[in-house]
Amino acid sequence: MSEKIRGSVDIPLNDTGKKHAKDGAKWLKRNCKVKFVQPSSLDRTIETAFIVSDVTGAKVLEPSEKLDPWHLGKFEGQESNKVRSQLEEYVRNPDEKVPGKIKGATHDGESFGSFRRRTIPFIKQLIDKYGQDECSLVIVTHYRDIHLIRSWCACGCPSDLSIDTEMMLKKYGEPGEIYHLTGTSKKCKIVDIDTSQDQKLGPGIIVMRHGDTDWNG
Repeated sequence: MSEKIRGSVDIPLNDTGKKHAKDGAKWLKRNCKVKFVQPSSLDRTIETAFIVSDVTGAKVLEPSEKLDPWHLGKFEGQESNKVRSQLEEYVRNPDEKVPGKIKGATHDGESFGSFRRRTIPFIKQLIDKYGQDECSLVIVTHYRDIHLIRSWCACGCPSDLSIDTEMMLKKYGEPGEIYHLTGTSKKCKIVDIDTSQDQKLGPGIIVMRHGDTDWNG
């Protein structure tokens, strides 16, 4: 099945996604001192978070809409490769609101600027609170949220929330992948973690993409 735009639609993990979450959780248990797991408000991250909690013993924090994916309105449910160029225009024109709301969506569409202003300040708060701990926090979030964090870090984490637009537009990463976010809210970086081998991590926050769903293709 072709990949579909998930956005605000509350799609659950499939069996592969549950395995992604469990495999990631086992790696975290071996390599990190996880105390808290912060999901978005959507079931696919909440389910991933509770799998991490079951394996590591970490506490699941109150789900937050600030970590929800970009609300993509009329594009949600459509095949990703058929609407990618249209979505790119909304990234390049960040004040233009994506119209519409499909059946099953939890929110109306929003502009890219709204998504950015909703997400990055919350990430900064989490960095300030947990960033100097030895990976005590796992953020479980979505494809475009992780892309947004990477693109903001690539610009040096500016206070005006500017991003590397070209990086934001490039497809990157897979469901269940794990990243290490280090530094401060004024200067941070995010790097991929190779979970095929164990490695002890220093201070920072773990960012985990939720596992596979039936709309991930």
